Amino acid sequence: MVTAKLRTLVRALSPVTASSYALGSALTILAVLGFLVADRMFPPPTLPPSSVLVLDRDSTVLSAFLSTDERWRFISSVDDVDPDLVQAFIAKEDRLFYWHPGVNPVAMLRAAWNNLTTGRRTSGASTITMQVARLLEPKPRTMWNKLVEIVRAVQLELRYDKHTILSMYLTLVPYGGNVEGVSAASVMYYDKLPKHLSTAELATLVVIPNRPTTLRLHAAPVALRQARDRWLERMNALGLIDAERLAEAVAEPMHIERIATPRDAWHASVRAQRFSHGSTTVVTTLDKDVQRSADAILQNHMRRLRTLGITNASLVVIDNATSSYLAYVGSADITDRRARGFVDGVHAIRSPGSTLKPLVYARAFDRGILTPKTVLEDVPLDVDGYAPLNFDQRFRGAVSVEDALATSLNIPAVHTLHRIGVDDAVATLRSMHFRAFRPGKVVDVGLSLVLGGCGTSLADLASMYAAFARGGTWKPLRLLTSDRSDFPGVAICSNGAAWMISDILTKHERPDLPQGIDVTSRLPQVAWKTGTSYGRRDAWSFGYNERFTVGVWVGNFDGTGNANLTGSQCATPVLFDVFRMLESMKSSHGWLRRPASVDVRLVCSITGLVPADSCTDVVADVYLPERTATAVCSHRTPFVIDEHATTSYCTSCIPSDIPTRTAWYTTLPPALLSHMRAQGVAPTPPPPHSQYCPRMSSGTITITAPLAGKEYLLERSVDTKIRCAAHAPADARTIYWYLNDAFVAQSPAGSAVFVMPIQGTNTLTCTDDLGRSSTISFAVRTW
Repeated sequence: MVTAKLRTLVRALSPVTASSYALGSALTILAVLGFLVADRMFPPPTLPPSSVLVLDRDSTVLSAFLSTDERWRFISSVDDVDPDLVQAFIAKEDRLFYWHPGVNPVAMLRAAWNNLTTGRRTSGASTITMQVARLLEPKPRTMWNKLVEIVRAVQLELRYDKHTILSMYLTLVPYGGNVEGVSAASVMYYDKLPKHLSTAELATLVVIPNRPTTLRLHAAPVALRQARDRWLERMNALGLIDAERLAEAVAEPMHIERIATPRDAWHASVRAQRFSHGSTTVVTTLDKDVQRSADAILQNHMRRLRTLGITNASLVVIDNATSSYLAYVGSADITDRRARGFVDGVHAIRSPGSTLKPLVYARAFDRGILTPKTVLEDVPLDVDGYAPLNFDQRFRGAVSVEDALATSLNIPAVHTLHRIGVDDAVATLRSMHFRAFRPGKVVDVGLSLVLGGCGTSLADLASMYAAFARGGTWKPLRLLTSDRSDFPGVAICSNGAAWMISDILTKHERPDLPQGIDVTSRLPQVAWKTGTSYGRRDAWSFGYNERFTVGVWVGNFDGTGNANLTGSQCATPVLFDVFRMLESMKSSHGWLRRPASVDVRLVCSITGLVPADSCTDVVADVYLPERTATAVCSHRTPFVIDEHATTSYCTSCIPSDIPTRTAWYTTLPPALLSHMRAQGVAPTPPPPHSQYCPRMSSGTITITAPLAGKEYLLERSVDTKIRCAAHAPADARTIYWYLNDAFVAQSPAGSAVFVMPIQGTNTLTCTDDLGRSSTISFAVRTW
């Protein structure tokens, strides 16, 4: 009977049930469509702007930058956080996180019942997803806003997977003040990334977000420690940690001070952020330990330098193998606004002083023009009006290339640049991407280039010296680990030429050794070169070994010169201390080895050329067999003279009626001979040639001052005379001077005279006692 009644009831209700099901389905479809439309029209907010975190090569924090809304908020991915921290948050905030669709109805009903029965809010029902919705869109806590929060949570679940939502939570969870997210809290409170937290530290970060205002580290240490220990016990009960880890964590002291904002390698961090293409976590090639040690060394030396009126310095340390920065100190004190400490001296354009000389000599080695023992002329030089002087304004006469470079003489370097060509040097600097020589940029430089007559930076020059350490292969410097590391390199010189330069620059017996240091001191085994710009505005020192290159600049960012400022006394002491630090911290792989392309030969000690049979003193020299010229020395020349050494003869005038003999005399280039004559150290010249010789005397005479074709501006109110000088062959004794066809003076060969020119064009002629002459024209204008 009951069965029959039920069947009757079912038949009676069937039409109603079917119609109700159809209505419910339609309403459900409309609700879903309405939600999708609303979701498109009112999408949930995205993550707010993030702070930028700059790390060293080992992912240790260097610096941090506020977000645009002035918050410490770093992107925190689940993959970058200690798994125990993630599990602890889930266990504390939302144990069913991976099972609900953004909202937990059971938890909401339970919270509502508890709040109604107690008359106050005793528990919440917000899931992690709902908390993310609230953190993305903060609003007052009202019933309406709670409904909006629920809708937003569902929207988030539809748009993102659980992994992403959890990462958003870890990024936004509050820690009081302007600190948001576990990464920001970990860096600001513990100076480390969240994956490196201890158990006690991660438990601390788990309990703060529930009461971020009252449980601040520095405000309530006792309450915070109690909350931490309670949660550690809860983690043990849940099986997240064992008893041993619990005991260790409870015993760990509570760190109660917020650390200062990380600002290591500040200028490097600013530059890394600029070139990070919007990345919020920037990993650099820097080594934090090397960076801090280099910074401390520079600070220590600046205490002394500031007493001398020198206020700024910069420093870089380069890993030669990877061409990457290990240390980057843009200025000695970034907080010193008065001294413009905010300027990044690593990339500031300055005069390089003498630091480009090694490059010029290396290019000359590769051209086969010079070798280390080749003798150059350090005598007064005038090239089209450009007359450089040495740093000490002295001339040394004959000097070898290795001594000229080791002592940083200016005139031999200018003479060498003149021989290889300024265009060659400029092209090489362009190939190294020097900022002032970038392709397409018009560069107007001359022979002063090798003495600092151009603009370069500490970074540019450090990359060049690192190229010498790599055997002549230049590579761009890397600051970010994401920078290209497979750059093939540019050959700025051959491996052999680079080794020759390095061998010369390792010598300790040189004038740029800092005062108070002698060759018996423990000096680092490095090749180094100093430089001081015109007006003593910039002091440089660069050094390298097989593994590292170090560059130091010292000066004033405002360009003020200082009489105490030299590369040897201000920059090199810093350089040596940095290398000593590197030796103690990093192992070295030995010194640069001589390549197979370099061989050894004997050369004449007077000229550095292949010795002739007449050369009496020879020395060993290194050279490039496939490149170096093989010119034979001819500085000793045989002369046929009479037995009293009063007359010399040639094959056209050897007398048959008097006794003669052969004698050897030193013959030197005219410029060097003139200098030695002026110094009173000229070699004994051969006797005068026979006046009865039917052939003209060999050699030429050249007027060196004034310059041919030039205009000279003289003051009208005084009787200003012009200096006249000439280079004459060794057998010349007297020089006769004629101005505008009138005889005006005579002088010993190698000596200068002074004459009074006329306004307009002047013609100057000089003749030696053997009849050789030279004539030039120059102009004079008065004012």
